Amino acid sequence: MNISRYESGIREPSLKILICYEVIFGVLLKQLFRGLYQNVEKEILTRAQEMLSNSSVDSGAQKIEALKSLTEKLALRAETNYGDRK
Repeated sequence: MNISRYESGIREPSLKILICYEVIFGVLLKQLFRGLYQNVEKEILTRAQEMLSNSSVDSGAQKIEALKSLTEKLALRAETNYGDRK
């Protein structure tokens, strides 16, 4: 395992390697890869907002409610943790 290749972005670590990092360093993945984690959260929020705005009554109340809940949770987390306002 050559950590410098992962640190420099030359290679992307496998899921197993990521879990190894978490075990070895005792730090959650979202803390080890904070920037990547934030980007993924923002991408999910954007996609959920798009899906919500494109949904119709035919989409089903359960799906719409799940999307609303997800977007509210992620928007609040982004504002609280990263100072973003979506």
